[in-house]
Amino acid sequence: MSRETGRSRKRTIAIASAAAVAAVAATAIVTTTSGGGQADADDTASASQATATTKIVRQDLVERETVDGTLGYSDARSVINRLSGTVTWTPKLGAVVKTNRRLYEVDGEAVYLLDGAAAVFRALEPGIEGDDVLALERNLRALDLDPYTEMTVDGDWDSGTTAAVQRWQEAKGLDETGTIELGRVVFQPGDRRVSAVELGVGESAGGAGAQASSGTGTEAAATSSQLMTTTSTKRIVAVDLEATKQSLARRGASVRVEFPDGDDVSGTIASVGKVAQKKVTASNDDPPATIKLIIKLGKKATPGLDQAPVDVKLTKERAESVLAIPVTALIVQQGGGFAVEVRDGTSRRVVPVETGLSTDSFVEITGSGLNEGMTITDARV
Repeated sequence: MSRETGRSRKRTIAIASAAAVAAVAATAIVTTTSGGGQADADDTASASQATATTKIVRQDLVERETVDGTLGYSDARSVINRLSGTVTWTPKLGAVVKTNRRLYEVDGEAVYLLDGAAAVFRALEPGIEGDDVLALERNLRALDLDPYTEMTVDGDWDSGTTAAVQRWQEAKGLDETGTIELGRVVFQPGDRRVSAVELGVGESAGGAGAQASSGTGTEAAATSSQLMTTTSTKRIVAVDLEATKQSLARRGASVRVEFPDGDDVSGTIASVGKVAQKKVTASNDDPPATIKLIIKLGKKATPGLDQAPVDVKLTKERAESVLAIPVTALIVQQGGGFAVEVRDGTSRRVVPVETGLSTDSFVEITGSGLNEGMTITDARV
């Protein structure tokens, strides 16, 4: 059954070009009967002299459209310093800081990274409750600093919380006050990769959190400053997709991503922007409106690269469980159309075919009497 009515034939030129190359490589072009059925004996006698063969297979075919993407990392977050003093140490760009490790130093004293997303706006001390206390308690429990389960992890500071904080301070070589001053810890989700450092060693850290009151409701100093930017360690690709191609982007759809070194990995569209935007350019160009795609990568991803250009292959069309052959096995018929040369032992016969979906190397075919597993001539060079 023909699929002509259901598919665009814009791909015919590309198929014909590939088939023409195959025909030249085979040193002959087959002429089928004008009636459009199976070729007669004379046509078969004039068939390709190519000796290479291939099989008709049944498989899924996917036509893809390639768009530009940029490799990066997900979940960018600012690190706001709350301590007064001078920056005395920062990690290198690209470094990964693990939970409960030193994130940076002010006046030679470390600020520590803890897991969570709670906002830091006050000293952490007895008598308070809230999301910041809950995040702290979860870290203390995960770090095995509540060995006797004295602390209730509920966001309400109790004596068990104080005891666990004192154990944490002892482990870090800090005064065991049971209170964590504003700015001594930063909450961010999981291990963090340093993507930018806004304040370098020797620069003023700004904030005056260390001098703020230690009572409940302590406010961060107005002079607090952004010290660095971190991301998660998960690789993503960002794509500014032309809004006219939005139909190619569906959340959860699979894509292929090709890296600069030639590696090809799988990915999944994690989010599709809902608002089209235009980039402002210095020239008088009128760039097309675009929507933002975020693509999560599979397990295999090239390490070390950041902000590198990549090719993203979006699914344009899919044909499932169809008969397919290499494009090089197509024969161009005189007068138009295509055929394949079926081999059965020493006999050969030419069968006209209609083409459907094509990829870089395979094309869907339909034709009288064609079945999966048949041997056909392949005129590849």
